[in-house]
Amino acid sequence: MSQDNHAAIDPEREKGFTPEPLEEDPKLFVLARNFR
Repeated sequence: MSQDNHAAIDPEREKGFTPEPLEEDPKLFVLARNFR
Protein backbone atom coordinates (compact mmCIF):
# COMPACT_ATOMS: atom_id res chain seq x y z
CA MET A 1 0.00 0.00 0.00
CA SER A 2 1.47 3.34 -0.99
CA GLN A 3 1.79 6.33 1.34
CA ASP A 4 -1.05 8.08 -0.53
CA ASN A 5 -3.32 5.10 0.06
CA HIS A 6 -2.38 5.00 3.74
CA ALA A 7 -3.26 8.66 4.15
CA ALA A 8 -6.64 8.14 2.48
CA ILE A 9 -7.54 4.82 4.13
CA ASP A 10 -6.41 5.40 7.74
CA PRO A 11 -9.31 7.80 8.56
CA GLU A 12 -11.75 5.27 7.10
CA ARG A 13 -10.29 2.53 9.33
CA GLU A 14 -10.89 4.77 12.33
CA LYS A 15 -14.57 4.92 11.27
CA GLY A 16 -14.80 1.11 11.23
CA PHE A 17 -14.19 0.37 7.55
CA THR A 18 -11.96 -2.48 6.41
CA PRO A 19 -9.90 -2.03 3.20
CA GLU A 20 -9.72 -5.03 0.87
CA PRO A 21 -7.59 -5.00 -2.31
CA LEU A 22 -9.43 -5.51 -5.60
CA GLU A 23 -8.47 -8.77 -7.29
CA GLU A 24 -8.47 -7.11 -10.73
CA ASP A 25 -6.15 -4.30 -9.63
CA PRO A 26 -4.37 -4.73 -6.27
CA LYS A 27 -3.50 -1.00 -6.25
CA LEU A 28 -7.20 -0.26 -5.71
CA PHE A 29 -9.14 -0.98 -2.53
CA VAL A 30 -12.75 -1.56 -1.61
CA LEU A 31 -13.83 -0.26 1.78
CA ALA A 32 -16.27 -2.55 3.61
CA ARG A 33 -18.12 -2.15 6.89
CA ASN A 34 -20.21 -4.57 8.89
CA PHE A 35 -23.16 -2.88 10.62
CA ARG A 36 -23.87 -5.61 13.17
